[in-house]
Amino acid sequence: MKKKLKDKSQKQSERLSFIDFCANYLGTIGRIDIVNRFRISDAAASKDLAAYIDIAPNNLKYDFKTRTHRMTQKFKPLFDFTVTQVLKALSTGFGDTLEQIPTPIIPSATAIELNHPESEILSQISRAVYLKKYCAITYHSLSSGETERIIAPFAIINSGLRWHVRAFDQKSEEFRDFVFTRVLSAKVLPEDVIQEHSSINDDKWNQEITLELAPHPSNIEEKKAIELDYRMIDGTKKIKVRKAIAGYVLRHWNVDCTEDHRLDGKHFQLWLENRNKIDGIDEIILAPGIDNYSTK
Repeated sequence: MKKKLKDKSQKQSERLSFIDFCANYLGTIGRIDIVNRFRISDAAASKDLAAYIDIAPNNLKYDFKTRTHRMTQKFKPLFDFTVTQVLKALSTGFGDTLEQIPTPIIPSATAIELNHPESEILSQISRAVYLKKYCAITYHSLSSGETERIIAPFAIINSGLRWHVRAFDQKSEEFRDFVFTRVLSAKVLPEDVIQEHSSINDDKWNQEITLELAPHPSNIEEKKAIELDYRMIDGTKKIKVRKAIAGYVLRHWNVDCTEDHRLDGKHFQLWLENRNKIDGIDEIILAPGIDNYSTK
């Protein structure tokens, strides 16, 4: 396999690595995907697929229904991608020029990258997201320890501390975030996700709230410095975020969410000015000063 890869030109190797990536992490690859990514002809894309199959004949099988190639149970990746590369591509797309606008491959939300889940677990869950399938996982939570769960994942989230997958959990019958590094095993199931378990019914994912951040009234003397840091207008920075990730954003920026801005410490430079105006603010876990805290 490796020898056949070495015989390919650099440009074709890039296209073959794209095929390998999509097969492994999305579970499917079509000729049109190659055409759109590299702006080549249909005939050239077909040759690339044929070249890939020649190198790894057991990796793909043609699906006449979707007219795409699907990964097989015998799939073995030809290329080694780092977890950072995979998460970057999944959350921002493959754009590699200034003219291209980064577009997520699967739905995602991010604050900043930090920890690294296992590649095999990541590939199983990302395929389930992309193909809209259920996923069987073994999960170790803070409250319940090790449990077996069936989830319907639909997005990945970077909280600034760790990567999560947003999913409907059949065990709790709730939409929840699961920490990737706490997933001990994962396997895509053949069943399609039913509508009741899809993202359209996740209120916290679909609802956006506006956070109004101000310099901390008690901890900051030179408020103008903070206003400059965050380009505040009239002493306030307004940001609109999904309700599902608001807690992560507030925690990442150490925003004091108490009504009377009572959290002490120079690391609390921001205060949530409109706490009383946000519906369901007490449901936002992890945010500094929110008392209704729970863990999974």
